[in-house]
Amino acid sequence: MKKVFKRVTALIMATLMLGSIISATAASNRASDYFDSYYFSFKMLGSGNMRITYGVFGTETMSKIGVSKIWIEEEVGPNDWVTVDTRGSSYTYNNMDHLASFDYGGSVYSVYRVGMTAYAQNSYGSETKTYYSEPVTCKTK
Repeated sequence: MKKVFKRVTALIMATLMLGSIISATAASNRASDYFDSYYFSFKMLGSGNMRITYGVFGTETMSKIGVSKIWIEEEVGPNDWVTVDTRGSSYTYNNMDHLASFDYGGSVYSVYRVGMTAYAQNSYGSETKTYYSEPVTCKTK
C-alpha cells in the first residue's frame, strides 16, 4: 500500500511540475506585456486609390494606445522598399484597442506595404513596436 501511495504521489507531483513548465513556456512566448496583436487591411477603391485600415490591440485596457507613426512603402525592386507617404500619430485613451483608417492614392499594379510604430502605455510603463503589413498589389478595384 505504501508503494502505491508513493507512486500516486510521484505521479501527481510530476503532473503538477509539467503543468507549471508548460504555463511558463506559454507566458514567455507572448510577444509583449502591452501588445496582444495588430491588424492591417487594404480596400481597393478604384483608379489606384485604396483605403488602409489598421489596428493595435493591447493585452488590457491601456491609458494610451495607438501609433506614433505610420508610413507607406512602395517596392521599387525585389525586397527594396522606399517610403512614399508618412502619417502622424493617432491614439485612443483608456481603451484596449485603437482602430483607424485613411485613404491613399497609389499607382495601379505597384506593390505597397504599410509600416507602423505602435505605442501602448499603462500604469506600469510603456512600449513601442514596429509592425509591417504583407505586401499588396494596387488594383483598379
